[in-house]
Amino acid sequence: TVTCTLTHLLVVAPASAGRGLRSHLPTLVDLIDAYFGALDVTLGGVLDAPAQVRVEPGIHPYGEVNYVGCAFRHTWTIRV
Repeated sequence: TVTCTLTHLLVVAPASAGRGLRSHLPTLVDLIDAYFGALDVTLGGVLDAPAQVRVEPGIHPYGEVNYVGCAFRHTWTIRV
């Protein structure tokens, strides 16, 4: 098997908009919930074990801008 770790970054808005994380938190929570509602933890049977996903909401840099968002840190195990 091979274990892969990858990050999917979900951004909501620039951190400078509004009051940072606090003003965007309700939207971010809804998006995190929708993300997990749509997640197929075995990627249609491709993964040898269900994906492990660590959720890291907060302020995340992307390019030259800090964004309110969430990093989803996936660990996948694939049989080769």
